[in-house]
Amino acid sequence: MGVKNRLRDMITLAAVAAGAVAGVGIGQGAAQAAPACQPYGEIGSTWHGAGGNKSYLGHCVDDEHAVPGGRAQGFAGGAVYWSDKSGAHSVKGLIREHYYNMGASGSFLGFPLNDEWGTAKHTGSFNHFQGGSIYWSHATGAHEVHGAIRDRWKSMGWETGALGYPTSDEYKVSEGKRSDFQGGSIIWNAKTGATRVIGNAAAAVAPAAHTTSAPSSAGQKALAVAATKLGAPYVWGANGPSTFDCSGLTSWAFRQIGINIPRTAAQQATVGSHVAKGDLKAGDLVFFYSPVSHVGIYDGKGNVLNAPTAGQGVKYTPIQYLEYNTARRI
Repeated sequence: MGVKNRLRDMITLAAVAAGAVAGVGIGQGAAQAAPACQPYGEIGSTWHGAGGNKSYLGHCVDDEHAVPGGRAQGFAGGAVYWSDKSGAHSVKGLIREHYYNMGASGSFLGFPLNDEWGTAKHTGSFNHFQGGSIYWSHATGAHEVHGAIRDRWKSMGWETGALGYPTSDEYKVSEGKRSDFQGGSIIWNAKTGATRVIGNAAAAVAPAAHTTSAPSSAGQKALAVAATKLGAPYVWGANGPSTFDCSGLTSWAFRQIGINIPRTAAQQATVGSHVAKGDLKAGDLVFFYSPVSHVGIYDGKGNVLNAPTAGQGVKYTPIQYLEYNTARRI
């Protein structure tokens, strides 16, 4: 073998080796290099389940790595966080940015408990975390809510209630802590642990007048009984004593005072006597939508005590927020 032939073979071998390192074979000079990272394990399962490279997450941008309490991996469209207790879930967009700025898994929020979900009326999105939640909408941006303030907001219907979306993170005030919302604010008292609602949304909360006078009519007695279940979870088809749907709450409340009324809202709308909207009194049954599919007990202050829908506890809701149909007095 001549010197020229040996030199030519050495150059060819070097080219092949360089191509292998770069992930490009001979004759593939225009091809892209293979990805430097690859999702695997539970994070990989979440990524594949979302649709892999074709999903909102897209391709990975770093290797899976350790974070406080678990593991994480970044993607072009978000990140996936994993821990033993939470499993693997993704965060993205402005919620991810807010989560990251707060300290991500190293903050009081901990790890995500769900992938980002759209809200009930598709006006925003949210992630629940081990230590709270982050909610986002176009109008309000992304803000966290946690602890007793989050519990109170939840009992009022999350973002579908009178308070709407959070407009601030929780912050310190002289009384304790406070979070602001579109419809008002919730303040937590550091000494008593109690929360109170201020602003426009306060009208959706049972005022002291609800308990200052002894109930007299059957409806008022049923209202007083139902009020003991504030915050009880909504479960379709449930009629107490710890979970309710709308007509389950009203039938249960009247049953406790010795009066049996039909089980469904549509059937309840046929008993008792009709009451004009302008003549409503505390304890009247108020029905909504056409055909009737929802019922609550009027509180005498412009609200109905009702079990609204899945994800919401028994609460007071302003009548103006619902599609009024008719009312009956038992």
